Amino acid sequence: MSPTDPPLAESHRCVTPFVRTRYFHEASWSAPGWPCASSVALVRIDAEAPAPSQATRAWLSSWLDTHGEALRCAVLEHFFAALKDNPGWFDLEDRDLCADIKCPEDLLQELRLTELVVQGCTAQGEPVIGLGFECSWDEEHGAGVLACGVRCCHSGAADVPHLRWTLEECGVPVHRLP
Repeated sequence: MSPTDPPLAESHRCVTPFVRTRYFHEASWSAPGWPCASSVALVRIDAEAPAPSQATRAWLSSWLDTHGEALRCAVLEHFFAALKDNPGWFDLEDRDLCADIKCPEDLLQELRLTELVVQGCTAQGEPVIGLGFECSWDEEHGAGVLACGVRCCHSGAADVPHLRWTLEECGVPVHRLP
């Protein structure tokens, strides 16, 4: 994939074409509904995988356009449930985050999306996506979640989007992108 490849369709909010770096094929995505660290999030596909074809890019963009809001809601609900189940992870020295967060949408004030790591897809054709965040409760390590389609499977620090093995350990086979 060269820097001159056409960007994804305007409706998909991709602001740069994919380029290969040392570890990833990367593009930028203007993530609607997400506060982003630098107004766009990086979309990363492992550099050991083939460069994403135009068809793969169109498939991913279409999926993000169609399911992006549902994915955002699922991630916020996942972190909200984690906040209620494990308030110690959300410990802030200067305020009680558990008291400040009344609903999943309140977490938007605490998260900044930095990357989407596309690991592959499920047998059903849903993308396996890791989302990495800067967050108020762990400024050093950030936060991350792995999702199969719009179902969150694993969460933790910002390295989670890259931990494909956690899905395989849970019995979720990851296939190559279409």
